[in-house]
Amino acid sequence: MRVDAVTFEVLAEPPIPEWIVRVTVTGTGFTITSMPSVARVGSVPVEGVLEDAGGLGFIGYLREVPADGAHLFVGKVAGALQDTGFAFEPGIV
Repeated sequence: MRVDAVTFEVLAEPPIPEWIVRVTVTGTGFTITSMPSVARVGSVPVEGVLEDAGGLGFIGYLREVPADGAHLFVGKVAGALQDTGFAFEPGIV
C-alpha cells in the first residue's frame, strides 16, 4: 500500500451521527481481499472503511477529531499498521 494523498473533512451531516470526520485516502495497492484495510489517525481508529474497487484508496470515518500532528497509519492487520508520513493538521479539516 502506498498513500499519495489524504484529506480530512468535518461533516455537517455525517452518515452515522458518531462519524464526525471523513478520511479520504488515495494511492495504490488497496486491493480488496478477505482482510480489509485497517487505519488509524494517531490513536483514533478509522471506522466504516470502504475500499475503492480499483485499489486506489479508501474512505473511512473518525468518531473524534485527532490530535494535531497525529499520523495516519494503514495496513491489512490492526497490529501491523505502517506510518504513511501524512499528519492531521487543523488547516486541512
